Amino acid sequence: MEFENNSIEEIKYRKYSKRLVISGLAMIMLSVWSFFRFGLEVYSERYKLKAIMRRAVDLTPDMTQEDGLIILKGIIILIMIALFFSVLFHLFIGIQAIRDGLGRKNMVIYLLFALFVAQSAISSLGYSDTMVDILDEAIEDPDDTLEDLEDSDDMIEESEDIDDMFEETDDTIVNDEDTEFSSIILDVTTIIICFEMLYCSIRKRILSAKLKAKLKVEQKAELKG
Repeated sequence: MEFENNSIEEIKYRKYSKRLVISGLAMIMLSVWSFFRFGLEVYSERYKLKAIMRRAVDLTPDMTQEDGLIILKGIIILIMIALFFSVLFHLFIGIQAIRDGLGRKNMVIYLLFALFVAQSAISSLGYSDTMVDILDEAIEDPDDTLEDLEDSDDMIEESEDIDDMFEETDDTIVNDEDTEFSSIILDVTTIIICFEMLYCSIRKRILSAKLKAKLKVEQKAELKG
């Protein structure tokens, strides 16, 4: 519902509506960036992933290096699919927030989803383990660390065609501190966007109720007059 007058409530109503649209757009852009950021992380750390999979192959006598790389690629594809659905989930929240801000029909449940996203971001704050770290821990051998594998001469031998994408290059060096810092920034930004969305939507609804009540009073006064 749009209000055309310029009372304080109506000005605030339009202000919170615009902020809600902006927060919806921010949610969409943030989700897309998270998806591409994961892809960049996988590409940058592909040599570490190769080292981890070779460890898994060493611990499984019946598995070949080729089998290990196929499994690794399968894991990455499954994670990418999961992230794609995560983008769709955030896209739904962002679109509903934009529709809400524009005064169009929307599904209020998006506010609960936004609260869930905020809670997830709060829970992940300070948890800086990447996919590489998680895979490393899953197959960790006390007598064989990831650092040992990276320093091993076997890790810098010529690769076959199937694992060319995992060959070591200069761009595979990732600064763990930068990764942790960027993850924290991403989580904090997500939290800010979600609570901005919740706050603006609630304030908009309160103001809308006040303006509707005020409009009814004015209409009744006109009828009596």
